[in-house]
Amino acid sequence: MWRDVNPGLDIDGLLDNLEAHASVLAAVIRDAPPGTRSWHNSGMTDPSGYSAMACGELLIHTWDIGRGLGVPFDVPGDLSGRVVSRLFPMWLPIDAAPEDALLWCNGRIALPDRPRLGPDWGWWSRPLDEWDGSDPDA
Repeated sequence: MWRDVNPGLDIDGLLDNLEAHASVLAAVIRDAPPGTRSWHNSGMTDPSGYSAMACGELLIHTWDIGRGLGVPFDVPGDLSGRVVSRLFPMWLPIDAAPEDALLWCNGRIALPDRPRLGPDWGWWSRPLDEWDGSDPDA
């Protein structure tokens, strides 16, 4: 488990651990049979949803850590755009850069025309073809 990581590891050890976990997750997602669904508290998800959630978590929390340490992390726009379009189809702020859209969708920043989201934001982890166009948090 992630929570069982040795707290005495140095940065290189922590990064090696993260890489190993990410590699296992990527292999599971890659090798999942078509139609596979897996549990998540936001809804039964498919491999694309699980992959997007994993990428989103890594991007957002790396940004969080960088801010906490005073080391800027530039969230990559291309990957951010793919995560946003998969997990937040109902909120996609088309007028924002993809990296800003990802940060906004995860409640990290405000956008010029949208206030910062509160702690109850959520994403759409279920397959996109199951979304009826309504706000799942309403």
